[in-house]
This record gives sequence, structure tokens and C-alpha cells, in this order.
Amino acid sequence: MCGILGLIAGACFAEETDPGAILKKVADKYKSMETFSAEGSIVIEVDDGTSKSSIEKPISMKLKKPNLYLVSWGSVNSGAVWSNGAQAFVYHGIVNSYSSEDVSLATHMIILSGGTATIPKLFLTELSKDDSPFDTLSVMGIKDIKLESSEKVDGDDCYVIGGNQIGQQMTFWISKKNFLILKERRVMIPEDLKMPEISDADCEKGLKATGQEVTKENVESMRKNMDNLRNKMKKQTMKTTEKYEDINTPALTEKDFNFEVPKGAVLKESMSGKATKKAKTTYCISNLKQIVMCVKMYAKEHDGNLPPKGVEGLEMLRSGGFLADPAAYVCSESKKKPAKKDEAITSATCDYVYCPPVKKIEDSKNPSMTPVAWHVHSRDAKGTPDCITVGFLDGEARELKDPAVEAKQLGLNIEMGN
Repeated sequence: MCGILGLIAGACFAEETDPGAILKKVADKYKSMETFSAEGSIVIEVDDGTSKSSIEKPISMKLKKPNLYLVSWGSVNSGAVWSNGAQAFVYHGIVNSYSSEDVSLATHMIILSGGTATIPKLFLTELSKDDSPFDTLSVMGIKDIKLESSEKVDGDDCYVIGGNQIGQQMTFWISKKNFLILKERRVMIPEDLKMPEISDADCEKGLKATGQEVTKENVESMRKNMDNLRNKMKKQTMKTTEKYEDINTPALTEKDFNFEVPKGAVLKESMSGKATKKAKTTYCISNLKQIVMCVKMYAKEHDGNLPPKGVEGLEMLRSGGFLADPAAYVCSESKKKPAKKDEAITSATCDYVYCPPVKKIEDSKNPSMTPVAWHVHSRDAKGTPDCITVGFLDGEARELKDPAVEAKQLGLNIEMGN
């Protein structure tokens, strides 16, 4: 009897001793999860030899496979990166601007929050195709790993695994109970840090990612700043600590990944200038994809029936919680103002014409050519639309190449457009 109890106890409290095996279980854990949410903080501490400073930022994270995410942070240099399945966006709080430029989630998190994208990269596995434990190490950015000790994080027993990255020491606190990362720390090592020369293309990417205009003067200025940064980094140490709490796997839907852009935020193309026609139509295409996606979500809950035509149907999406953000019903270039929170959507607060030719999804013979909603951006001197964006029942949205001809082919009542 005692022997049996001893075997049970040993099985219950057996611990891993191989850091590589632990990290493999970490990767497997995140790959097995369908959703993930957590609240936490990022603390950045800097010591330049003469003074010390510290900044703390709260961070919130929601993830859902295969490609949905919303990561936001507050305090100094607030911001957010998000993808609702229709379009990916980034918001820069310091300049109160946002864009849909194609820069990676990891890049934005590192530049804007000062944190890393370790958890999103492990969770959203399309960012890391290799299943090997060495791939896990590359995602987590470390080599020469070792199991340093065991510690508690908020009462949870953790493996403490350390290693090196170029110019940094990395440490992870990993729960022994569920193999989730509860804490991560990076300490910069000035003498080991080697910053490579950057090209003009690197400078341009850096300027865009920080919301600056790409000019010859700004490129040269960035080069000088990099030189100054090299000299400064030789003298200072910097420690960044991320900690996550309230970790859950909730039942998230697409509408949970809509970030409410702060009032007055400006839409920019690639965060490097004023909104252009492309940026404006990109924004509208994103809105139309959201509308179509939420129309289909509504239909799933109503026996395949779409909301009734007209702005009344869009109001049913808002009031039903399918698409609650008032800004999603207004084009970025519109003179109309979005409805206030909890205020009904009307023609005065909506740019999009919602008029699907079918009442049920199953009635469509060709969803990719079945228009659900559209927006007439502009008309020529004769009043003929010269820019129209349309959302289709298959979930796609696009700008019509030949607006007048395609609108007729699709059966759009362009007189209903603005």
C-alpha cells in the first residue's frame, strides 16, 4: 500500500529537468489552445551610470486562432495592434494615429510597447512553422539555455529558465502546473551588444513604424540617432520585465477583437503621412468586411436569415452586439460623425448601403458575387460614381475597378450611395 502511494506521489510531483523539454511543452501548450487572454504589465528600467529611470505600462492581450489578436497597452506611449480577421491595424497613441500598414505584430509590439511578442508568436503558430524545440528557442529568442532554479510567481510554482540572446540575457518563469509563461525578463548586456549598420530600406521601415515621414533628411537623422544610441548603450543597462496575470481561455468571437480607436485619431497610410485614397478605401474595405462578417454571424443565430435591408438591419447588428463600434459604420473621409456609444445607427451616422439581394445565405448561388453592402466614395462631374467599395457574401471586399460597369453587373442601386 505504501509503495503504491509512493508511486502516485512521485508521479504527481515529478518535475522536468531538461530545459529544452520544458520549452517544447511550452510550445505544445500554446499550440493546443484555441483562445488566450491575459492582463499584465511591462516594466522598463534604465541605468545610464548617472541616473535611473523606470516606466510601467499595463498590457492587455486577447488571441484566437488562426489570426485574431488584440494587444493594447496604456500609460506612456499607449498603443494597440489588432486583427479582427478582416484587417490588421496599429494605433500609435503618442501621435493619436492609426493605420493598416503591413508590418508584423512582433515588430509593432517591440517598437511601440517596449515588450516582446513571445506569447503571440508561440500561440499564432503561422508565425512559426517548425515544430522542433529549437524553433521554440528561436521564437523565444534564446540560446545556451539552462534551468536556473524554481520560484513562485503569485503563488504559482515556476521553472526559471535562462539563456542568451545577442546583447541580452533572457529569463522565463514557466508555470509547472500548465507550462504557460507567467513572467519574462530581458537584461541588456552593453559589452555584448553589436548593432549592425542599417540600410536606407531599414531606415525607411523604422520611420514608418514610428509614424514619421520618409524623407532624405529623416533617413540621415535616423542614422545619426543610431550612432548616438550605440554610444549611449555602451554606458547603460536596461531591464525589461513582462508579467501576466488573469490568464484565461474564454469563448472569444470576432467582435471581441475590434479596438475602439480614441476620438480624434487620424487614419494615415503606413503612418508616414496624410490619408490617401488608398488608405481611405482600405479603411472602408475593412469596415465592409466587418459588416459582412457580422451579418453572417447574425444569420447563424437566426436560422440563416440575414438582417432586414436598410440601415435598420445595420442597427440590429449594433444593438445585438454583433458590431457595436459606431465607427465601423462611417467611412474615414465622411463628413458624417459616428453615433455616440449606445446610440442607434441611422442614415445620419452611417455611410454604407446595406441591401443584399437575398434573404438567406443559402439563397445565394455565388457568394463571391453577391453584394451585401457598399459605399460610393466619389462621383465625377456628371454624377457618375468613380470610386465604389463593396463587401460580398463570401466575406471579401474590394474596390470596383470599373465602378459604373461593375455596379450595373452587380445590380447595385448606386443612387442609394452617397
